[in-house]
Amino acid sequence: MARAIGSARLWELVDGLFPAEDGAARPPARHWPLRLLIFVAWLALVVFLVAHHVMWRDEVRALSLATQGASILDMPAAARGYGHPLLWHVLLRFGTDLLETKLVLPGLALAIGIVAAAILAFVARLSLPVMILTLFGGFATFDYVVMARNYGLAMLLLLLVAWAYPGVRERGRAHPLILGGLLFLLCNANVHAVVLTGAFGIFWLGDLIVQEGRGWSRAKRQWLTAMIVAAVGALLAFVSVYPSVEDAPAAVHQSFGQTLLHLIPGVEFQRIFGNFNASLPITILAAVLVTGSVAAFARRPAALVAAIAALAGLQLLFVFVYPGHYRHDALLIVFVVVLHWLTAKGFGGWYDTVFARRAERIGRIAFLALLATQLPATVRAVVQAAKAQPQGEAKALVDLLATEGLSRSVVIADPDFLIESIAYYGANPTWSVRRDRFTSLVPMTLAETAPMSPGRLLATAKRLTTATHRPVVILLSASFDDIRQRTVIDRGTFGPLVLDPDDIAKFRAATTKLATLRTASGDEVYDVYRLAP
Repeated sequence: MARAIGSARLWELVDGLFPAEDGAARPPARHWPLRLLIFVAWLALVVFLVAHHVMWRDEVRALSLATQGASILDMPAAARGYGHPLLWHVLLRFGTDLLETKLVLPGLALAIGIVAAAILAFVARLSLPVMILTLFGGFATFDYVVMARNYGLAMLLLLLVAWAYPGVRERGRAHPLILGGLLFLLCNANVHAVVLTGAFGIFWLGDLIVQEGRGWSRAKRQWLTAMIVAAVGALLAFVSVYPSVEDAPAAVHQSFGQTLLHLIPGVEFQRIFGNFNASLPITILAAVLVTGSVAAFARRPAALVAAIAALAGLQLLFVFVYPGHYRHDALLIVFVVVLHWLTAKGFGGWYDTVFARRAERIGRIAFLALLATQLPATVRAVVQAAKAQPQGEAKALVDLLATEGLSRSVVIADPDFLIESIAYYGANPTWSVRRDRFTSLVPMTLAETAPMSPGRLLATAKRLTTATHRPVVILLSASFDDIRQRTVIDRGTFGPLVLDPDDIAKFRAATTKLATLRTASGDEVYDVYRLAP
């Protein structure tokens, strides 16, 4: 008897965290001061993280692409094929043209993140605990606001879609083209958002069918109109991304058996807890929580089908196109949050059986656990910021070069991608050794996989200093210490590095080691050498 009472109280507690339709009109007035306090605390935390953030190459690459060409009309052709639709680049270009500062990059990401957080705190129909867990998760506190990339833009647009949806569904309050326009923009935030746009279209149609039946209606014509606009956005995104300039394989080649294993629902979301290589238990846990979260919509058929479509679509993308990282995986969490918001508003249909009710409760527990597991990523980011441990060494490098009187020096690196983030902090010309040109952009191409050696780096440095009459600085991610025999390091898409003791000795004799910059948490760490005058 006591066990039954305890179980009933647990289910009652879980159900209370997901507002019913009659309690989801708006957050209770008594919660507004608390919500404001939570939002201010989140904002203070984010400002602290932004102040300690060092730009990473993928962040800087978007800015470099956005500023290509004499005008914004020239930019799309230059930025095409780099793996992302162009909405983020367009916003960055408008910002840099208007304000003439690189601070547009972190500033725009911060502004987008703040608006998204405000919607979560004050508009979204989420209980306080769910709102807090979402707001302080690693994606909403760091990856989608501090990390200046286009994934925060996708989060904001998803939340705006959820905000606009009731107005479109309730006849006369909003035109469907508003929702269609938001879905158009969502498609051009990033490739993964195209999948989520399709999943939302499924939710919308399913919501109409469960309410009206399968017959044609004015509401379904509105849906079709909006989805045509969204399809145009998807086509534009495809044209922006393909053909790709990055011809090196993105996805890891797998056997047929491995592919089948990776197609198990949720398995490809192993990094949904953060950017680290997951062990088998972590992979299993991620798969259980991700797929379990879908069951939270067992009594909402339209939302259930949409959640399954989003999970399946992203998983197929991860298996066959590009492996999922935290920034990609967490978009599914945002989509599920949006579905919870809309089902709390009464959308998504209704299906009630004992089995569906139990599945819903299990799914809700899984989703709460999934949200809770996002908090360690935030803690990790805060600890690294407090310890002044950056993600990359670009800022420290530029400061070092200024101190050494090398602000005009040419910088080369191995791997080449180490030069990309320098453009945000300094004006040093950067040379791609493998591409044999001055550039601040290093796409993952087959040329990047060509073998590299200290001798080749040294020969390139000597040629550059003769041609430019400037000093040359060399960045090396690999350490030459303890190399006693010929060694070949296989670095996949970044190409093999051939280390020979005689080659290393000649390199050291012709260079001076300026510093070792290896305190960062990411892969942009290196030893810094100067070619001897």
